[in-house]
Amino acid sequence: MKNTRFFTLLFFTLLFSATSLLSQKEGNVWHFGFKAGLNFNNPGNIIDTNSAMETIEGSAAISDADGNLLFYTNGGGRDPIASGQPGGAIYNRNHEVMYDMNGVDGGGWSSAQSSIVVPKPDDPGNYYLFTMEEVEFDVDGTPSRGFSYFEIDMDQNGGLGDVVNYQEALVVNSFEALTGTLHANGKDYWIVIVDYDEVAYKVYAVTAAGVSLSGTFPLGFSVATSGVARISPDGTKFAMGNFLYDFNNATGTISNFINLPQGTSSVTFSPNSRYLYTIDNNTIIRYDMTAANVPGSLETLFPLTDQAIYGQMQVAPDGNLYFSEWSFISFDTTYLSAILCPNAPSPCLRNRIYGYPNESALGGFIGMTNFTDHYFRNDVINQPLLVGITPEALQLCDNQTATLTAASLLGETYLWSTGATTPAITINAPGTYTVTVSSGCCATGTASVIVAGPGALDITISGDTLLCTGETSVELTASAPGSIGFLWNTGATTPNILADAIGTYTVTAIGACDDTATDSINVAAPEPFTLETYQSNTLACEGRDTLRVTTTAGGILWSTGDTTQTIVVDSVGAYSVTVTNGCESQTATFEVVLPEETERMIPNAFTPDGDGTNDVFLPLYDCPAVSGYEFRIYNRWGREVFKTTVPTAGWDGKVEGEPGTSDVYVYVVSYRTFDNVAVNRHGDVTLVR
Repeated sequence: MKNTRFFTLLFFTLLFSATSLLSQKEGNVWHFGFKAGLNFNNPGNIIDTNSAMETIEGSAAISDADGNLLFYTNGGGRDPIASGQPGGAIYNRNHEVMYDMNGVDGGGWSSAQSSIVVPKPDDPGNYYLFTMEEVEFDVDGTPSRGFSYFEIDMDQNGGLGDVVNYQEALVVNSFEALTGTLHANGKDYWIVIVDYDEVAYKVYAVTAAGVSLSGTFPLGFSVATSGVARISPDGTKFAMGNFLYDFNNATGTISNFINLPQGTSSVTFSPNSRYLYTIDNNTIIRYDMTAANVPGSLETLFPLTDQAIYGQMQVAPDGNLYFSEWSFISFDTTYLSAILCPNAPSPCLRNRIYGYPNESALGGFIGMTNFTDHYFRNDVINQPLLVGITPEALQLCDNQTATLTAASLLGETYLWSTGATTPAITINAPGTYTVTVSSGCCATGTASVIVAGPGALDITISGDTLLCTGETSVELTASAPGSIGFLWNTGATTPNILADAIGTYTVTAIGACDDTATDSINVAAPEPFTLETYQSNTLACEGRDTLRVTTTAGGILWSTGDTTQTIVVDSVGAYSVTVTNGCESQTATFEVVLPEETERMIPNAFTPDGDGTNDVFLPLYDCPAVSGYEFRIYNRWGREVFKTTVPTAGWDGKVEGEPGTSDVYVYVVSYRTFDNVAVNRHGDVTLVR
């Protein structure tokens, strides 16, 4: 564990009005087709061409909670020589092969939904990659691999991840369809496939215990077939082609089969789960899931050209539905189209918003990245467009001009705060510039940028400030929006450096107007630390126990979640505390128990002779205080010679102020414990003189 120092001063600010709507970012980066992709972390410029993957249909990808790509895959393949297909691979975030399937692992390269990824419950940084076979699996003579899965540990290979387990053919005769959703408990997952042998859907539960079959449900028709399957973002509906069912995301149950009059394998639900969209006969249609008669709610929306193959549809983080179009007219290009505002009563269509060159000898592609669509659940009717402005930060010098460009993949009309209506404007003065972009139908979005003037340059350094034992360096990053260069005291001129020694690192940013800004950061070794513990052991008498650690370390974390040195607990059980100096940690444990007996011992004799030993008779307690306490002494004739209600007070052997005679006396003690249990004790004690 490391403590990381972040300096958050930022002079230039770029505001994206729609960015806050992308709350779950695990589905923000898509890779599909022939080195094609989308990256919804980049408002206004979501096209991503960094992919190393080739697939004609299915693919999967997953990002972390901040939207950073972790890995992606085409799901599998066959022997490249015998089949003409790629062999299949999993690619890491650097677009390098993490795991080569070699044509013998995973699913099918032309499976409609070749793969899907879900996190491994209760195991952060670990994922299940499920794969699905293609119906054309025998193109190279190899047997079907059916429904399989990989386990991927992102802690492997320095954080780039690797496969740590592969389970093949849970179901052999399963093809094409593979979907899933989040369990109603918010932690586990469901995976749904088609079993051709049983002509049924099989639902698998993905829990901390692993992957297990949860239920088998009839398709509702006699011949097994499959294409693209989808579970609605809210987890209540399941669709495959023109077949619709109810799905219970608490039990994994599929029920209430409905045969829709139209539909193909290109299906997806709107972000609010109200509508099911599909393409049939070169027409986009949809059904209303809230209608009393769902088949009768069929609505014809947009005609499409008959000069193309229309591929899969996928709901996206920006609230739109994207689908591919492989044109017969321009055979060398696969286009991307989008349905905007699919939650709205009147959505709109943007045809061919971007074209991906078909550089592969295999032609175009018809697949999109396959996700569990709960990531994209959204009830906004007209979700704002993602809009950006480039450059994101700018420093404008005296008598200088610059160009600002509004970026929005779906933009049609533009309105700047200057009154300009063009995608780009020329400016000659510092200030805040805002642009509103409209899609031309249902959606708009706004972005702003602050343009600084001369002398406004500012700089910050971020990075780890502790060089731990065994580490060769820590990375430091300088940020100075609008700067044109950097100079570190190491001589480096890049924004990032690797600090490989303890000391002070200074960087100067050079501005466009010949101004400079300097900042420094100290890299140090961690301080050694000790850990001392204390436990009061008072639970038995007061119903609470004080636990404390004393340490010079910087971080304290108790198993209760407290971060203070001292905590008070009111129940029995095990407790632990971990302290760290940013590099190393130590843990201490405590066991809070309830003693069987409250008093430790009641003596049977004492000698009140003033020698300092056994001069006073009293019960000895684990607990210094109890409620309702009474302690009485009687002589052999039943006369009371001593009485107290103070637990720490004892009898000094005197009777009415005079030394008592050597004899046997009777004692009676009574009290209530902290949990209100009555205790009564009696016995005899010998006074010896």
